[in-house]
Amino acid sequence: MGDYLGFGPSASSFIQSKEGNKNLVSDILKTSDNTDPALRWTNTYNLTEYLKGNFVDPSKTVQMTQKDILIESFFLGLRTDIGIKNIQDFESVLVKNYRDLVEKYKDEWYFYDTDDRLLLTDQGMDVFNTVVTDLLNEI
Repeated sequence: MGDYLGFGPSASSFIQSKEGNKNLVSDILKTSDNTDPALRWTNTYNLTEYLKGNFVDPSKTVQMTQKDILIESFFLGLRTDIGIKNIQDFESVLVKNYRDLVEKYKDEWYFYDTDDRLLLTDQGMDVFNTVVTDLLNEI
């Protein structure tokens, strides 16, 4: 969930609207009224347009809400060998019975705990889409 800029046709970028980034986000959106916490965009695939300086494809620009960021942080974190820390921090986007499901997935050896992190086992990675779909309230 770190900021990154993609350069060239069809390249993607993601930037959180932190204090130092507000001008960049406003320039991309062509507005100074940006209250959403993040922006994702894709450059135009058309090389001619790109060389004219029309870099961003407006149809591929998404203003992300805090909820969007939380959902992505959850499923992207699970896909890493670091896992996710403090699953209760994601409670607002998880199903009500997420604790029961996590315990069930631990019993089935899809999850394991280490320190204060929840990680997927190799078997859990194999069923990643099912696990995430079951746990997230909405995707």
